[in-house]
Amino acid sequence: MQLYYSIIKIYLNYKTQKHLKKTVKNYSFSWIELWNINWDNELLFFLWQEKVNQKSISRDNILSSMYYYRNKQKKNPSFFKEIAFLSSSIVITILNFKKDTNEKEFLTWATYILLISLTFFMFKVFYLYLLSLKKVDNNKYKKMEDLCEYLLKKMK
Repeated sequence: MQLYYSIIKIYLNYKTQKHLKKTVKNYSFSWIELWNINWDNELLFFLWQEKVNQKSISRDNILSSMYYYRNKQKKNPSFFKEIAFLSSSIVITILNFKKDTNEKEFLTWATYILLISLTFFMFKVFYLYLLSLKKVDNNKYKKMEDLCEYLLKKMK
C-alpha cells in the first residue's frame, strides 16, 4: 500500500510540475521536487498576487485556499496512537514468544521487550517535546495562510 501511495504521489507531483512549467513563465522543472513540491517558490507567490491584481482569482477561491492551508497546519501531537501501537505491539510480540519458549525464558524476553519498547517510546516523547519547544515556526502552510489573508485585505 505504501508503494502504491508513493508511486501516485510522485506521478501527481510530476504532472503538477509539468503543468506549472507550461503555464508559468520562468518556472523550472525540478526532479528533486518530485516527492514534495516547493510551494514557497517566490515566482508562484508573485504569479498569484498578479492574478489577484488582474481580478482573475475570485474572493471565494482565496477563501477556500486560506481554509485549506489553515486545516493543513500541524496540530499538537497526540500520544494516544503511540500508546495504542506500543501496547498492541508489545502484546503481540509477547504472545508470539510465549508459544515458542518455556516459562522462565518467556518472562525474561517479555521483560526485555517491554523495557526496550518503553525506552523507545520515551525517546519519541522527549523528541516531540523538544520539537514543541522550538520558537521558530517553520510551518509552510502558515505562510500560505498569511498570504491568503493579505490578499483578502488587499481585495477590499
